[in-house]
Amino acid sequence: MGRAWVVGHRGVGRAEPENTLRSFERAAALGCDAVELDVHLSADRRLVVIHDETVNRTTNGKGAVKELPLSRLQRLDAGKGERIPTLDEVLDLVAGRMVVHVELKAPGTGAAAARLLSRRKAEDWTEVSSFLHPELVRAKGEDAKLRTGVLYFCVPVDPVGLAAAAGADALHPWHEFATPDLVRRAHRAGLTVLAWTADREEEIRRLVRARVDSICSNRPEVVLRALGRGTWKKSQIANPKSQRGAVAVEE
Repeated sequence: MGRAWVVGHRGVGRAEPENTLRSFERAAALGCDAVELDVHLSADRRLVVIHDETVNRTTNGKGAVKELPLSRLQRLDAGKGERIPTLDEVLDLVAGRMVVHVELKAPGTGAAAARLLSRRKAEDWTEVSSFLHPELVRAKGEDAKLRTGVLYFCVPVDPVGLAAAAGADALHPWHEFATPDLVRRAHRAGLTVLAWTADREEEIRRLVRARVDSICSNRPEVVLRALGRGTWKKSQIANPKSQRGAVAVEE
């Protein structure tokens, strides 16, 4: 089969507590090329890695993330004794091992994430994505070197135009919308394509035939098995800009 980047969705979201250091560590151990994670701002304006607006579903606590300071958020159990990590902590864990796809979940996260990634000089091994496309514009405004991707769950008339309007470098469609025609149009425009979230082998094989650049999955082990381990050069992982034309796997 072809080669595509393997991206662990929220780490290994099916097997471990999502968006935790434990989950990201497992993704690295499996051999994922990248991980996807979600960020919100805490009450004291720290970027914390959690998907929902509240802590209710994924921890033993209750309340809105934006109303709780980091000190309180990190006292909560996010599963198996894990706590809610900061984006800084995740970057410390995976630096030099995997690419990190940072999904912006709330207003204000674009500028904050861009400043953090710029300060850490992490532009070459991170990419920022969002359904909130104005946040991508704000992120690029803070750091033009950042790679960004437009997330969408629809069939836009002009997906390439959608990326252009946000100044983005990539399309991140739901996997059912990642067709060979879309990929061809994206590649002609110099865009990469990351399809989310494919967990079944037949979905993964279709995406590889479509020549997507990355596949995001809750079950990256299934993607790795479908692709065959060792088909991707790990030396390329340090620079997501090298994705173009290399079909390795994200949401």
